[in-house]
Amino acid sequence: MLIIDELERRASDSPERPFIFTDEREWKYADFVHEVRCYASYLKSKYDMHAGDRVILCFPNEVEYLIAYFACWYLGAAVLPVDFDVREQSLESISKDASPKLIVYSRKRASVISIHGVASEVFPTCDKYQDQSPLNREKVPGDAVALIMYTSGTTGSPKGVILNHSTVSYTARMIVGWAEMKSDNCEATVLRLTHSFGLGHVHCAILLGSSLYLLDSLREPQKLIKTIEEYSITSIPATPAMIHLLLTYHKQQFQHAARKLQFIIINTNPISSDLVQELLNLLPETRIYMYYGLTEASRTTYIAYRECPDKLESVGKPPVGVEIRLASHSNEVQIKGKNVMSGYLGDPNSFTKDGWFATGDIGNLDEDGFLYITGRIKEQINMDGLKINAIEVERVINRHPQVKECIVFGVSDPVTFEKVVAAIIVEKVPDQPRALYSDIKRWCKQHLELHQIPRDFQIWSELPKTDSGKPKRLEARRRWENGGGA
Repeated sequence: MLIIDELERRASDSPERPFIFTDEREWKYADFVHEVRCYASYLKSKYDMHAGDRVILCFPNEVEYLIAYFACWYLGAAVLPVDFDVREQSLESISKDASPKLIVYSRKRASVISIHGVASEVFPTCDKYQDQSPLNREKVPGDAVALIMYTSGTTGSPKGVILNHSTVSYTARMIVGWAEMKSDNCEATVLRLTHSFGLGHVHCAILLGSSLYLLDSLREPQKLIKTIEEYSITSIPATPAMIHLLLTYHKQQFQHAARKLQFIIINTNPISSDLVQELLNLLPETRIYMYYGLTEASRTTYIAYRECPDKLESVGKPPVGVEIRLASHSNEVQIKGKNVMSGYLGDPNSFTKDGWFATGDIGNLDEDGFLYITGRIKEQINMDGLKINAIEVERVINRHPQVKECIVFGVSDPVTFEKVVAAIIVEKVPDQPRALYSDIKRWCKQHLELHQIPRDFQIWSELPKTDSGKPKRLEARRRWENGGGA
């Protein structure tokens, strides 16, 4: 059964079972599905929505987003989730590439972006759609497109990752199986539900008929800690940066509140072995898992750290149905299996000639088949799971009037795995470089998402390049981490 089938079954078999908790209210499975069906009927009536249409959803973590999300699936439409704070340029680029029929915005968004030729609206108040007759769903085939998720590509433009319903269901079932999740689980999440990590855990809850407590962000870590304790939360999904924050600044509070957590699942990028060991020591009764994957190939490997104390640097082994290999010339991690995307939207060359997905990550396999991620060979930078394309950032910085040339790359960061930095060449070295760096950051804010803006800058007299003039980012990274300089 697909996720949408399971959702419908939960509403029928366990109508009073709690599905979603927020600060405002509790949603039972039957109540939630009724809202989904009514909103699906509203979309069909107002926009003549049909199977195969595409809908962009721009929301924070809120129930209305999930109502819209599953209403699109009820109609057989594909969902294109974008971040709540998406910039106009990004949305225009995605719309041009994907040709959506509709964009739906949260009522919480201060400004609505109008895209020429695309209908848009703010999610209506419930009185606008609850009088609609609940839609009876058509059966969705497994190979139908469920999601198109945009991730930074390696050519400077975001790429649409096509995920069908079978792939989405398979990856959720894998998590439920190897994490030994139970139907009485109640999970608190601050993860963005517009990203595959957060969405995957919503799908897991539906497979189990379990509950979720939605929090909008980790800007208030004490709120997460309070929620864990007051609502008897049994699990949380987390990024390495989130674990670092909790253990560095709220260790005692978190330990007290989390003592009854059954498990924590970590994802987005590798985590340091020291941080894993600290977490294992802090919560001796809690299972700690890590899984490695990308939007293009979710949940590729997994590891239960408590069962593998000698492999805390590893991201684990693949489950049944997934294969990994290392390219002979580069040790690039390549993936094949039921968890892999259908391809990039409009790109016939999404895979190697023999059908494997090339990740751009460099890795090693030990004698037991455990994977270790050691670096990247592509242009992407991985900052706590947010993928940043260096070329896109360079294009913006190079337009700054005082910059002759720049190179953007990632350097190691103990909290976010990597951070974005830039080395620049200028016409004249200023007396106060920090003033120039601040001005470049202001310039970037006009053209880039906040997470794309370099954290730090250095002025260099020359940039490392190949003979053909291409930037040598690995060399730039080594130079920076050895102290920088010309």
